[in-house]
Amino acid sequence: SEKLMSMAKNEVLDPTKEHIAGMIKGAWIELQAMRKKWPDAACLVVCRAGKNESEEKSVFSVSKRIKQITGCDVETVVSDDATSRGRIDAFCDSKDPFICAVRMVSEGVDIPRVRMVLFLSFTDSEMLFRQIVGRAVRYIDGKEDDTAALVIMPKFPAMAEFADRFEGEAKTGFINIEPATEVSKHEGCDGNGICQKCNRDPCCCFVLLDSQGGFD
Repeated sequence: SEKLMSMAKNEVLDPTKEHIAGMIKGAWIELQAMRKKWPDAACLVVCRAGKNESEEKSVFSVSKRIKQITGCDVETVVSDDATSRGRIDAFCDSKDPFICAVRMVSEGVDIPRVRMVLFLSFTDSEMLFRQIVGRAVRYIDGKEDDTAALVIMPKFPAMAEFADRFEGEAKTGFINIEPATEVSKHEGCDGNGICQKCNRDPCCCFVLLDSQGGFD
């Protein structure tokens, strides 16, 4: 019901509660693993708007919680701060791990090194969901490989449905170009276990189709 959903959102998205703490901890573990390969990999943290449309109450509370859990400084940007655009530009060129925002970064601002979205908000708009997730789903010329971007979010029913649909569409953009009989060409893969490249048995390595139907 609408009442129960409202209660769930208030509980799950409360920066002082353990639900958000668990998602932050999980994101930090995954981001540290990513940064072993890409030292500048970053996480965009999308927060819910505060009460009375004031951004500050939630986004700064989340930033403080991330700092407490990870020990990392967090760039925090809000739309009514005149310095935000400059700080976003500075973040693009830095190696800092986290940037927190409400919607300022989610709509039209590209930070190519963002490889993860920590979605600490709720939306029932599929268009907005795709805009936000799309901040981490991009091809970086000369830097991409077969590693997927990561989105961590609460499993609210509407958002879970959007995610399932998005994932299904993404999978149609992959084609198998290497038959399992050729797995021995991959380092550490002899065809008798899980391939260390694609983590599957039998091996099933993919490349991503771009929007024009060519290969990335």
